Amino acid sequence: MVVIGILIALQVNNLNEERKREIKRQELINSLIIDFETSLTKSQESLKETDKLIKNMDLFSDLLQSKNQVSVDSLKSLATAFFRMISFEPSLTFYSQAKNNGDLELLESKDFFVKVNQFEDRNTMQKKLMDNFLQGYSTGYIWELRKSVGSINNLKKDSSSSFFWVQSNTETHQEYYDLMTSPLAIAAMQTHKVLNESLRFDLILLERLSNEILSILKEEKEVVK
Repeated sequence: MVVIGILIALQVNNLNEERKREIKRQELINSLIIDFETSLTKSQESLKETDKLIKNMDLFSDLLQSKNQVSVDSLKSLATAFFRMISFEPSLTFYSQAKNNGDLELLESKDFFVKVNQFEDRNTMQKKLMDNFLQGYSTGYIWELRKSVGSINNLKKDSSSSFFWVQSNTETHQEYYDLMTSPLAIAAMQTHKVLNESLRFDLILLERLSNEILSILKEEKEVVK
């Protein structure tokens, strides 16, 4: 009877420990879902803004050489897109905490770890794109262009005012055209468009991976041990 009593006590203790572990696992899953839902929203917003920049870059290139001249202010407003890049920082507070304290071992899905590793790798790549963009202001084409024109503000317009599709002064328009079709300006604009297109690609993949990770987490949440 003593042995049986000990075995029953051990079984009850094991059940209690398993119950506590399951509660902790569900709390972890809920926290991770919050992380990746927030990151998904942020990546979608960044993608939307990046799409706007690329659209303005294409429109600028078309209008710059258009026979229907537009105001230089309008061109400068569009040209601002070449000197911007949308930063993206995922919200992974709970994930980082769980990774540091070893709580991720509560998850049994191997797919989760595969997808999260892919997410982290892709996020590292998009951060490098931002670093390349910023370096351009100190060592790259933008730096050379700044030395040539004196200030980037001579090429762009920071305020997002509405465009005025009006006939501009021919001489002023020609001067701006000559400035923006110089080899340095073309190199800088092409480089930054490529960087933004690469960022767009990364954001699309991050969005897809976030959705896949959320799907895995929600499936695991339904599995009650």
